[in-house]
Amino acid sequence: MQVRGYSVFIDVEKLEAGKFEDKLIQSVQRARNFILVLSANALDKCMGDTAMKDWVHKEIVTALACKKNIVPVTDNFMWPDPMSLPEDMRAILNFNGIKWSHEYQEATIEKILRFLKGHEDQIDGPDASKGQKNK
Repeated sequence: MQVRGYSVFIDVEKLEAGKFEDKLIQSVQRARNFILVLSANALDKCMGDTAMKDWVHKEIVTALACKKNIVPVTDNFMWPDPMSLPEDMRAILNFNGIKWSHEYQEATIEKILRFLKGHEDQIDGPDASKGQKNK
């Protein structure tokens, strides 16, 4: 995505101890789009007693609360039973997602970009009446 001109924060970046949660939440809050990469069992830690301690849960809940354009990208991922997820993140199940294709990687990236650009076209802003996109 960086090659395509998008500013990217990847939550596996090395951050100082104690600063990770603040940086993570701030990055989600500042972002226009939130690409949620889901590999096999990616939401397992969001279920049960550990849910409130899991970073993925915190990212998703923040993105939902801030009404971000959320684009789930799945790879060998099965969506869990909605009742197994904490209530504050169940809305993630309502978003259209993209299945990652290793064979057609460029086409998959183009599809992700369409999801991101399609959201920009829908943003209402002060210039919307003039036919300009609010970026």
